[in-house]
Amino acid sequence: MLRRHFLRGFLVLQGAAVSVALVPGSARASTASAASEASAASEPSAASEPSAASEPSAASSPSAPSTPSQPSGVSGPSSPSGAEATLEGEAAVDDTSQQQVVTQVEDALRSDGLEPVSAGNLDQVLKDFQG
Repeated sequence: MLRRHFLRGFLVLQGAAVSVALVPGSARASTASAASEASAASEPSAASEPSAASEPSAASSPSAPSTPSQPSGVSGPSSPSGAEATLEGEAAVDDTSQQQVVTQVEDALRSDGLEPVSAGNLDQVLKDFQG
């Protein structure tokens, strides 16, 4: 029953000719009978003369061995995700600038539903982490 839904291939062999017809299952009976009625015997083709022998090709010289590839360098750890506040130059050693960056990072963590860990809340964070 499933064969009706698939395309079927019909091979009609006559002499040296091969023809292929792909039709839906519902039309296969009419196509098969039409293909067998329409084809007529064909004359065999004349034998061709053998071609002249070709000259052998010259031997190729061996190629130089390839150099081994260099191993890829060990990649470092990827940068952590999270707040991307950075300090450069004089701001990196300025206490006020450092505190502003810390405050920005803590605010970003809180907005994500996280809180910074400090000595005051470390025990509670560990208890919460252990479940």
